[in-house]
Amino acid sequence: MKKVNNLKFGALAVAALYAFWYASTPLSGHFIDGIDSIMGQYGGGVTQCIGPALVIGFLSWRKNYFYASLAVLWLGINLLNIAASGESPLPFLSGSILHGLGIVVIILATLAGAFFTREAPPEPKPVPAAAPIAFGEEWLKQGRPIPSVTSAYPTPAYHSGGGGLNFNTILVIVGIGGAIALYTHGAQWMFALTHSGVSLDNTPWPSNFQKALDQAKTEHKPILLDFTGSDWCSACMQLDDTILDTKAFRSYIAQKALFVEVDMPHNKNQSAALKEQNELLCQKFGIQGFPTLIVLNSAGKIVGNMLGGPADDQVADYDAALKAYIERAAAN
Repeated sequence: MKKVNNLKFGALAVAALYAFWYASTPLSGHFIDGIDSIMGQYGGGVTQCIGPALVIGFLSWRKNYFYASLAVLWLGINLLNIAASGESPLPFLSGSILHGLGIVVIILATLAGAFFTREAPPEPKPVPAAAPIAFGEEWLKQGRPIPSVTSAYPTPAYHSGGGGLNFNTILVIVGIGGAIALYTHGAQWMFALTHSGVSLDNTPWPSNFQKALDQAKTEHKPILLDFTGSDWCSACMQLDDTILDTKAFRSYIAQKALFVEVDMPHNKNQSAALKEQNELLCQKFGIQGFPTLIVLNSAGKIVGNMLGGPADDQVADYDAALKAYIERAAAN
């Protein structure tokens, strides 16, 4: 029977919970993002898949299957990261497919890691057999029994602990339940904890660029373009929750600028005209990833460009930088 290595089990639990939490609230500035940003400079999404794959292959070759499962978790996180960035390595893999694939990889890696936390007990050391007792006919005539030879291997003290729920089984159940809870509600919990008191306004933003451009020329107001993937880009959703959809920011925009949402969803229905407009705007402004915010002055000239959303501890700085672009565009 094999026994769970508690140290490995704890490491797996931490890694798996982090992976599920990342799937629920992928924020920039994580340790794993630091590694990926280095690799992303040399091949983007392809490199972010090749790196973990090489580690997985090496560890599997060395038969370190537990650590290979942790590398598979890393691969799952990278798939989520690629899905959020919109930099799919293959054209037929959309962000929603990559996101779902990342979740499946994380679940399978967690199950595989849990399996490989079990280790066989150490082989008992052989002990020399007891020397046979000399006996002969006289011994047998006296009716004495023939003494048995002691076992060459003592019975090991190790045992599996019997049936029923043990501590590790309970940890597995709690861990899986916690991971599911984090995945389904983690974003709401994290936002509630870190942004208590922030009220949101989810009224749809205007999406007609030409109308906003005409209005900007008449009212001499700047335009804020929000290039987003509303139903698949988790970084876009985080930017909405922390800045763009807050009542305070909407109130600021109502006074200072015009807002146009350029949405590139995967599953949301859009009119053919809106879809064509948004695709042309992405081409016109050379959009490389989502979210991207572009600030135009009233003449339609680019004043500021911000790629990506803020890290959780940089929301205030990001908000201030965005407003500084808007103020500059208003002055031009």
